[in-house]
Amino acid sequence: VKAILVVELSLGQLVEDVRLAVNGQCPVALHGRSGGVVPTPSEVADAVARLHEMPGSLHSDAPCLGESEGQS
Repeated sequence: VKAILVVELSLGQLVEDVRLAVNGQCPVALHGRSGGVVPTPSEVADAVARLHEMPGSLHSDAPCLGESEGQS
């Protein structure tokens, strides 16, 4: 795992728990919606693409979340 995208129907309550659990081992991004509007698959795909563009998010050589050195 190089990064985590949290998709939630709120404005960030769950993402803080995920960040605490990850403990800085990799980037955690939020795609949140409120008002009961479920994000479309294309919106989630766009959020993944933005996460991919974050500096250091997916291109880091550092292991993250259970990866052993040399595994990706």
